[in-house]
Amino acid sequence: MSSLRNAAKRKAAKERSQPSNRKGHGLLEKHKDYVLRAKDYHAKQDKLKNLREKAFFKNPDEFYFRMISGSVEDGKHILAGSKPLSTEQKRHLKSQDISYITIKKTMESEKIKRIQANLHMLDEEPQNFHTYFVSEDDQDIPSDSIKSQKTSGSINPEKLRPEVLLKIEKARASQYRELAARLEREKKLTDLLIGMSHQKEMLSKGRKRKIESDSPSGFAHYKWKRERKK
Repeated sequence: MSSLRNAAKRKAAKERSQPSNRKGHGLLEKHKDYVLRAKDYHAKQDKLKNLREKAFFKNPDEFYFRMISGSVEDGKHILAGSKPLSTEQKRHLKSQDISYITIKKTMESEKIKRIQANLHMLDEEPQNFHTYFVSEDDQDIPSDSIKSQKTSGSINPEKLRPEVLLKIEKARASQYRELAARLEREKKLTDLLIGMSHQKEMLSKGRKRKIESDSPSGFAHYKWKRERKK
């Protein structure tokens, strides 16, 4: 009976809205609103309880060297080494980033060349052939079969089993997918390298003015004023 009672469709319980004579007091709180308010209240109470326990069990003799180097300003903990970087420091960091991106781009280019070489080897017919040396005593071997084995080293696809052909096609498709992904990655690294080089140039000293805003590379071009070197 209980299963039949649970299977029967029941009328959804609805909560009443705010009466018309109390509309000036705002919306009437529903159960889901109370649940959210209660969860927020208890989360704040738990956080306050945790802070009170930390303050109660704090060791007055506790010491860290960051207590000397750090400071508190406007309620925020500031470390001694958290000062903004100078322009030269930024240029140095940009140079390191550019070197790293250049290395990664070179690695991708080498992998692309290796994959392309493998695909060329798969697509073209093999050039190797077997040479058989026959003595004068072996007269029972036809000469035309020896000649055909000398001059032909390619694999006839008709003689391969279907599962072998399917495996070769899957390997070739996988190589092409990897090649497309690496080409896209190399393009992104190239764009990133151009952007980082542009940012590094913008950190250079001297007065500059914009000479081209919309360039094919997507970055504005600037011209620096000539300065006399002492």
